Amino acid sequence: MKKLLSYTESISIKLISKIEKSSYVESKQLPVFRIFLGIFFLFLYNPSWDWLGNLPPAFFNPHVFSFANFFQDFPSPPFFLIIDILFYIFILLMIFGMYSRISIIICFILSLIGNTFLFSLGKIDHTFLIWFLLIIMSFTNCGTQLAWRKDKPISGNCEKCALGILSLAIVFGMFTAGFQKFYNWIDFDLSTNGFLRWFYDSYYNMERKELFSKYVLETPSFLLEGIDYLAVLFEISGISFLLAGRKQWRAYLLIASIFHLMNVLILNIDFMAHIPVYSIFLLSPILYLFYENTISNIKYAKFIFLTLIILKFLYNLASYVKPDLNFKINEKNELLLSSFYWICVIGLTVFSFKKKLFSLKSKI
Repeated sequence: MKKLLSYTESISIKLISKIEKSSYVESKQLPVFRIFLGIFFLFLYNPSWDWLGNLPPAFFNPHVFSFANFFQDFPSPPFFLIIDILFYIFILLMIFGMYSRISIIICFILSLIGNTFLFSLGKIDHTFLIWFLLIIMSFTNCGTQLAWRKDKPISGNCEKCALGILSLAIVFGMFTAGFQKFYNWIDFDLSTNGFLRWFYDSYYNMERKELFSKYVLETPSFLLEGIDYLAVLFEISGISFLLAGRKQWRAYLLIASIFHLMNVLILNIDFMAHIPVYSIFLLSPILYLFYENTISNIKYAKFIFLTLIILKFLYNLASYVKPDLNFKINEKNELLLSSFYWICVIGLTVFSFKKKLFSLKSKI
């Protein structure tokens, strides 16, 4: 029995060590990524919950283990408006590095409250990972540099463990999606197709007919059958890439980025919430390189950079007071922008591979 426990412990330590090495991000890169994450929320993602206060009571159906169960109905609009405003205030503090760790935790709590009412509509969607990323960031040293009020450093082991947990969360999310498809899609029958079942529902029932979606109707059935198998293989194989090494894990996330780009172009499903989740591993080195070679060296660059952030923050606040100020784009342009962002992630990642930015410079 002791030998079995000892063997199990040894295997567990080796697996944990491999996961930590694969998901490792240099501490000096995390403060730059913290700023990138804040800018992503402020300029690109723009989460908001204030519209929930205007929904009728018939839509209120919270899950069993939900904070929303303490309420009889959706709270009034001012409740969600306060959540929105506080969220962006603490996002701004996170960018500037004013008690970054506390600001990130408060942002996570506010998003948790807002999303618990959002999920009361009956669906827990794939945006969960971006909120999980926030709480993971609070267990790193992202606020110890490039900050007006620096956080106290935490141990490197804690940081590596946090990033390892985030990697496992990505792998688990992919696996659960692929495992269900495995039983339904892998049938070696050209007369049925799992991808087409999703596509037809999206194309005809939801009217998602933008970008490249119309070309699916002209695609041969054997190629669509191949898509079924490749999608399942990709989604369930994440753990093998994670255990294989640092570069292999980044390669898997690069494939995931291409996968999401194809979803935007063909199924018109926007996966923008996954961009920062992958970017902490894919873009941290090149973001740090960009900061080191440009913003940190160019006179007045930081001042201009911070001024733009403050102006965007003030615009967000003003749009809540006067909704007419809120600039909205149509669905097709949103998909085009999302495609552009994913192409940027893919291009920068390929560039990082060519420049060998994912090579470890020091042992961990």
